[in-house]
Amino acid sequence: MKKWVFLGLLWTTPTIAADMPVPSFKNGNQLNEICGNPEGNVPCTAYIAGAIDAINGMAVSAGGHPLCTPDTVTTIQAADVVRKWLKDHPEKRHYVAFSAVLSAISDAFPCPPK
Repeated sequence: MKKWVFLGLLWTTPTIAADMPVPSFKNGNQLNEICGNPEGNVPCTAYIAGAIDAINGMAVSAGGHPLCTPDTVTTIQAADVVRKWLKDHPEKRHYVAFSAVLSAISDAFPCPPK
């Protein structure tokens, strides 16, 4: 019975999600403001590290592949990459900050071709 309830929820979730506004902690403009403030280094880096962890966790749990960041990349380096992406792409900063992190890290550390 639990299996069928779970499958039913999975079946209806995309329909429900498509009709609902997407809640977001921050958008790219807000993240850019935090990351550009010298006092915002810790919140900026923490948000980016958390977003990367969430992206990787969701990818793995969905049977996909996580981001292809080298093991030697530090959270500070990842934050630098995202800061640069936000600076270089002001036309995309109105989107959800999470997507800026995904785009920045994916652009900087592309996965090798299969």
